[in-house]
Amino acid sequence: EDYDESTKYPLSYNSYHERALTLQAGLELSGMFSAETGFEAAVGLEYDLNRSANDFSGTSPIPGLELFSLDHDDEDQAKLRPAGMISVFHDVTPNQRMTGTFRAGQDAWSEDFQGSAVLGYRFSF
Repeated sequence: EDYDESTKYPLSYNSYHERALTLQAGLELSGMFSAETGFEAAVGLEYDLNRSANDFSGTSPIPGLELFSLDHDDEDQAKLRPAGMISVFHDVTPNQRMTGTFRAGQDAWSEDFQGSAVLGYRFSF
C-alpha cells in the first residue's frame, strides 16, 4: 500500500489468489405466460473439479493487529453445491424488455446459501 505522512496505519500484505475449475449440470425450463410475458427457471449442481487458494497474511502497525492472517482451509470446502434461478420477463415493445431474476446457491467455502435479485431493462436499436 502506498502511503504518505497522512497515513496513520499502513498495511502490508501478500497477494491473494483463488482458482477454480468447476462443472455445472442441471435442467432449464422456459415458457411464455402470454405473447409478451415469459419465464426461465433452472436448477442444478456445481461440482469443483479443482479449487485452490493461498493463505492471506500481513503486518500492520495497528495496536493488537501487528500480524494478521486468514488461513485457506480445504476442509471447509463444499465440493458439490446446489444452485438455481428463476427469471420473469416482459417485452414492453419488440425492442424493449424488463426482467426480474432471482438466483440462489450454496457458498463454496461454507454451508451457507446466498441469493441475489436483479431487475433489468434492455433495449435495442
